[in-house]
Amino acid sequence: MERWREYRAQLTPLKQKPILFIMMNDTSEADDVAGWLREKYPAEFGGDKTEVIHTDKSGEVSKKDLDEAREAVRDVDSVDSPIVSFPAYCS
Repeated sequence: MERWREYRAQLTPLKQKPILFIMMNDTSEADDVAGWLREKYPAEFGGDKTEVIHTDKSGEVSKKDLDEAREAVRDVDSVDSPIVSFPAYCS
């Protein structure tokens, strides 16, 4: 967490932000990590700052998450995007 905060401090003057990608072994682990980040570090990862993306066994984004995932990834670099974390399941 300290490293992430260091990067955030360095990138803020450049109007950039660090993005944390976390790949987990299954969907429940991705959900657990996202929940833990939101609870443990609410200022940094709470609410809509953390986006969970699930894939199916072939590595494709789950159909129910596809539109939301595309929008989140497309807009993540925008200064208006709150997202800073992507816990994800990738088979």
